[in-house]
Amino acid sequence: MSQEKLPQEQENQQQQQIDENQQQKQETQQKKEETQQQQQQQQLQQKQQQEQQQQQQQQKAQQQNNQQEDAENDLDSQGQSQSQSQSGGFSTPRSKMALKKMGMKKRELKQKKRAEIVEIIKARSEPGAPIDNETVSVFEQHVEKLRQKKLDLFYQIRQEIIDEQEGGSKSLSQSQVNGGAQQEIKKKQQEQTSSVIQREKQVLEKMKRRQENELEKMIEYENKMEEIRRINEQKMLQQQQKERQREEEKKRRQREAMLKQQKQEEEKKKREQEEERQKRRKEKENYEREIKRAKQEQKKEEERRRQKIKQEEEEKIRQEKLKQATEAIFKKQQQQIKKKEKEMLKKDQIRQQQQEQQRRERQKIAEQQRREHEEKLEKCRLQNEKILEEKRKQYLIKQQESEIKRQQFEKQKEREIQERIKQGEQKQMQISQILEEQHKLIEQRKIEYDERIRKQEQIKQEQAHLIEAEQQKKIREQQEKENKIQHVLKKNEQLESMKKSQVISQLNKTDEKVAQAQKKKQQEIKEKHMKFMLKELEKEENIKIMKAQEELKKQKIMEKLQEDQARMEAIRKEREKMSKISEKAKRQLEERKENYLKNFEKQKKRQAKELAQRQSQGIPSRSQLPEDDNDDYNNSEKQQQNGNGHQDEQQNENNQQPQEQTAQ
Repeated sequence: MSQEKLPQEQENQQQQQIDENQQQKQETQQKKEETQQQQQQQQLQQKQQQEQQQQQQQQKAQQQNNQQEDAENDLDSQGQSQSQSQSGGFSTPRSKMALKKMGMKKRELKQKKRAEIVEIIKARSEPGAPIDNETVSVFEQHVEKLRQKKLDLFYQIRQEIIDEQEGGSKSLSQSQVNGGAQQEIKKKQQEQTSSVIQREKQVLEKMKRRQENELEKMIEYENKMEEIRRINEQKMLQQQQKERQREEEKKRRQREAMLKQQKQEEEKKKREQEEERQKRRKEKENYEREIKRAKQEQKKEEERRRQKIKQEEEEKIRQEKLKQATEAIFKKQQQQIKKKEKEMLKKDQIRQQQQEQQRRERQKIAEQQRREHEEKLEKCRLQNEKILEEKRKQYLIKQQESEIKRQQFEKQKEREIQERIKQGEQKQMQISQILEEQHKLIEQRKIEYDERIRKQEQIKQEQAHLIEAEQQKKIREQQEKENKIQHVLKKNEQLESMKKSQVISQLNKTDEKVAQAQKKKQQEIKEKHMKFMLKELEKEENIKIMKAQEELKKQKIMEKLQEDQARMEAIRKEREKMSKISEKAKRQLEERKENYLKNFEKQKKRQAKELAQRQSQGIPSRSQLPEDDNDDYNNSEKQQQNGNGHQDEQQNENNQQPQEQTAQ
């Protein structure tokens, strides 16, 4: 019975120890939770202090910016042009933000000097073209208008930025007032960790939709810009096409003139080549004729030689027959015949040698003639090359002459204009000459009339004794006529002077009209050119601003995309981290359970062994031990339990750290 009670007592003691251990663990956990809550409260207080410090710093920075903006607004109210001419007019943060939104730089809003405007006009006009003060002043006014428009837009955008920042500062003050409520909301959000994933999904979907909308807007804006660029390119292409057509027409005319000249040169060259070809053909025919004649002579010579050999052979045969017939009779003459034959052979050899020598001499002459002919051909070839080189030089000279002629033609045009001016002057001189001739005619008529009167007076004097009364009457009539004539002459002189003045005034008017028309035409051309340059300048400015704004929008979209991507990446990393922490916590719990079970099994085995040893050795059980021994035994067990408790505390701390991170 005593032996059966011992294991029951041991089991009861073990259960009591386990219960005590659990109670101790619960107490340690409660203590740890309390310490953790205290630490969290301290961290929250530190965060609140940091946020308050940041808000104070932001308020200070905003106050400084507001002071700068107020100073800038004061400057604007005093005079916008004076404030912008200074270097510090656009150096405030809001001004920089406004410039960035507009896609412009600080120097574009400053007033341009007259020298800069002159440089702009020089860059856009033809080289060497004169620049008058009127064009410079027109350009200056146009540039100033553009600058004022930009300044108005700049102030409008800056005011919008100020309004936005003031709204943001109000929201910050409200957030400071409601700081405590936000802390409670944060605590609730930390508790509701399950809804975080859904909110993240919603945020991601919103981000995706926003990115898609921004991309669509960007694509639409790029399409609009592409359409504007395409229209501008079409206009430029049309202008270039017209300019190209004019250039092509000019080149075509020049090409036609060059082709006509080349055609004439080629025809002349062909004629010369044809003449040269005919000359060569004649020389070749002569050469072939000479060779043919030499061959015929050679054939005739060979024929004569064959005939001679044949005759000699016949003569030999005949002589042989005579020799055979008259051998007996003419033995004495045989030696003479042989001598004659030898002489004949010698003569024949000499003659053949002479013929061979003559033939060689003829061949030499023919070879020499052939060489001379080849030399002539080579000379002709060299001469032709020289002629071609001279023609090429002549062609280059003609090209230079054509260039000189073109210059002369331009000079001729200028001379014609001057001649027209001279002709106008000559016409005026002719009119004056005509008037002088008319005046001379009037004087001549006067002289003739005086002569007639003189003759009539002579007649009257001769007939004075006959017709005094009639003469007196005629004299009176004549005087009246003279008066009338004088009156008519005066009238004619007045009319002539009036006509002369009218003609001169008409000529002056025509000259004035021509000068006015030319001046008007030049003014219209100048105004068109100026309008075109101003439009081009405005177009370039607008394109520059649009490009800068487009780049800014692209940059903002890219920054938003990068921020969204960074946010998504941070969320993904946080999720991975949380999943790793949860897995680690699970593993630690499993390991702790396994360790606890292993320790419990080991303790049970050790206690069973100790009991068995004590029973075998007759040592009393734990209940039978004295109090000191029991105290030592309990102390050792407590130390073991404390060691296990420390391990559990470390594991709990490791488990609570990821929970704090998730709550944060």
